[in-house]
Amino acid sequence: MATAPGISDAVLASPRRVPAKTKQGNFRLGDYLDVSLVSVTPITSDTTLTSANDMAVCDGTFTVTLPDITILGEEFIITNIGTGLITIDGNGSDTFYGELTIECIPNATLALRSATDSTWVLN
Repeated sequence: MATAPGISDAVLASPRRVPAKTKQGNFRLGDYLDVSLVSVTPITSDTTLTSANDMAVCDGTFTVTLPDITILGEEFIITNIGTGLITIDGNGSDTFYGELTIECIPNATLALRSATDSTWVLN
């Protein structure tokens, strides 16, 4: 598997289990989802995500723009494996708790969900 500089094959290809969500969007102890079922995208420069990008693994300092909200409840996971700041920008006037951008600090993961036709929230 070809990877972007700084993103190891182990990060992208190793089988992992993460907590799964109930229909209400809450985690239940002991429930897991095989993340090999999601699309993992390595990112090292400014990028606009699409609905095909379930999980973005980022390394560097740049901006990730979310797509226009067309599906309520659509989710994206953004992981910062580097030492830089990842700025996450809503499309156009889409906001995060009233802010136009949020930041993902090094070694952090943000799970974002569209809550309204113009608002993203942390999941």
